[in-house]
This record gives sequence, C-alpha cells and structure tokens, in this order.
Amino acid sequence: MNFTTPLGSVANETFLYVSEGDAVLVGFAAYLICYFAFFRRKRPFEKVCLALLFVYASLALSMTQTILFPWAIQVSAQATAEHLQNIQWVPFASVSQVFHFSFVYNDYYPILKLVVGNFVALMPLGILVPLLRKQMRLPSVSLMALLTSVSLEGLQLLTNILGGRVRAVELDDVILNAAGCIVAYLVLAGCRRLFVVEPVKRTAAKRPKRRRAKR
Repeated sequence: MNFTTPLGSVANETFLYVSEGDAVLVGFAAYLICYFAFFRRKRPFEKVCLALLFVYASLALSMTQTILFPWAIQVSAQATAEHLQNIQWVPFASVSQVFHFSFVYNDYYPILKLVVGNFVALMPLGILVPLLRKQMRLPSVSLMALLTSVSLEGLQLLTNILGGRVRAVELDDVILNAAGCIVAYLVLAGCRRLFVVEPVKRTAAKRPKRRRAKR
C-alpha cells in the first residue's frame, strides 16, 4: 500500500521517496532547529547562506537517494557482486553514449538531464560553502567536491547492494559533479576580484627621531 504526501513524497512497504517540495521543508526545518541551537549569533548574511545550504543539501539527497526501510533490506553475495561489476569506471564512457544516442535519435533531453544535470548538481556547494568560509581556496574546494560526489555515489551503491531502487554508479557522475563545483567556485573567486575591493593597509608614518641636545 502506497502513501503519498500532498507534495509528492511516496512511501510503500520497502522504500521512501522524498519529493523536492518535502525536501525543501525538511531542509528548512533542520535549519530552524540548528538556528536556535547554534546559529543565533551568526551575521544575517551567514544565516541566509546556512539556510540555503541546508535546503540545498536536503534537495540533493532527495534527488540522488532513496530511503530503504530496515525490514526491506535484502543482501546477497551474488547481487553484491553484480552491483560491484556494474560500476562504470571508464571516464566519459557514459557521457559519450548519451551524446551518441541523443544525436542519433534527435533527442537532447538525456544530455540536459544526465550531463548538464550532473554538472550543475554541486554548483551551489561551490558557492555557499566558500561564502561561509572565506579562507577556502581551490585545493580545499576541489577536495570537498570530490569527497561529496564520491559519498553520493557510494550511498547509491550501498542502496543497490541492500536491495533498494537500483541507480547507476558511474565515474562520469563524480567527474561532472566535481567539475561543476570547481567551476562555480572559480566564477565566485573571479567575481570577488572584480567587484570586491580589499581595504588597503595603511602603514603608520614613521616619525623622525629627535636628537637629544648635547649639554
């Protein structure tokens, strides 16, 4: 028996699918809890960035993951081996197939959904986190993007192994996710250099030393 919320989330005997609308509510509710516990002394700009970050994280999880109920878990050695073998490790193999079939059948929606969608998926992360932590530089953002993308793909693989909804686990997704996050950070860094003027440090003028009069 399926249960559907007014905003489109679906729950049945095995899994829970969270819609984008419910994900926004969950993310904002989590932010409010953390706000009263930790964020009350933050500056207004930081509060806005944190709220957007919470909502974005909830949306990203809802779009990439499916919640499998504990009683529906089914693990087998054969299924685990099959899911591990189905990981696409070849770089840009899936992307080239998407482009090929899109041009052959004159249908470019898969490019927009699979290629462009994966590229922009982590872009908000590359903007919001550096806005909150201004000391972050390109190596830190690159590591954050890579770890986040690998974690999302790892959760999808774990759900597949546990018997949930099967999702493709591909190296291309990691590359596109990380590249989009890095590009977003580079755009942000460029905008900072163009539009933000750093205050010039004023050096105190050295006063000439007065010579003591000889007695």
